[in-house]
Amino acid sequence: MNIKSIKKWHLLILWPALIACIIYVVSAFTHPLMAWTGPQAKVMFPPSLTLEGAQFKNISKTLATNNLQKAKIAKLVPYKNEVLLQVTETETSPRRYFSLISNKERLQHDEKQAIWLASHYLKKAHTIKNIELKTQFNHSYPSVNRLLPVYKINFNTQDNLSVYIHTDTQALAGIENDWKRNLRFVFQTFHTFNWLDDYEPLRLLVISVLLSALLIMGISGLLFLIKLKRKNTIINTQRRWHRRLSWLVVLPLILFSVSGFYHLWQSSLVTPPSGLQLTQSLDLTQWPSADKISAPKNVKINQVSLIQSTIDNSHTIKNLYRLSVSPIQSNQADNINTREKRFSGKSKE
Repeated sequence: MNIKSIKKWHLLILWPALIACIIYVVSAFTHPLMAWTGPQAKVMFPPSLTLEGAQFKNISKTLATNNLQKAKIAKLVPYKNEVLLQVTETETSPRRYFSLISNKERLQHDEKQAIWLASHYLKKAHTIKNIELKTQFNHSYPSVNRLLPVYKINFNTQDNLSVYIHTDTQALAGIENDWKRNLRFVFQTFHTFNWLDDYEPLRLLVISVLLSALLIMGISGLLFLIKLKRKNTIINTQRRWHRRLSWLVVLPLILFSVSGFYHLWQSSLVTPPSGLQLTQSLDLTQWPSADKISAPKNVKINQVSLIQSTIDNSHTIKNLYRLSVSPIQSNQADNINTREKRFSGKSKE
């Protein structure tokens, strides 16, 4: 291809590529801006579990008293100044809770658990406007969050604060206010084009055209630079700076376009999971008593879960109690499970 043809394509695609570049650069910046300027949780970790021996030994009795048959997950969770047995029967149904002292079920407690967890993460009890259980993803709670079902708790605050709580993992699944919603609207409108979700082929076509304009602009610009590399020095100051900046921009522009195509088609063709998939099924009818189990010494118990697994190279499935513990060390700083320690892989459990 001669230099005239390259220049022709470069100038022909200039305005469409400029419009596409402005749309994607501005909208892409709103994504980190949401994380930098959006509302933040005051507490990073779920509430800790304070367990007494008598409560630990009442698990099997609680299962038998309430005639619990099957479950996906069964574990102990904290609630205010007590510990409850949480039973997850299906992926989308509200979790059931049982007192380890009275062995009775706490009816419709899952919503109360979510409200208590929200106050834990916010470190403040706001007045609640309304609360709803979300069992499907939507534009306000997209599938990138992964966790379902979640309780969306809307607070009566000036900025209309909302939090999403996943009671199964005791996790804060999301937090937003009006400012973050506005930024997300800009991102979803101009970056993912979610207003065309009902017309997926058209959405793919529109975004592909914009990305193609950027890609052609980048490739033609790179070829133009290579062809002119050995030419004489440009006298015009504006053109000289244009060439210099082009060397800095051309490679990121091409890589952005290629990765954008991949992300576009991969997200369209691959169906996202509808929340965490729970594959196991616990048979709770013959769960062994914990009367003879003694917790390890000099440790802090963080979690007690009921699991079924094989041990000692045996193929026989056994009912087990799994304890998550943290060793008590003389250096108190070593016991602080910071965000940096979690992401660096330094587990203290």
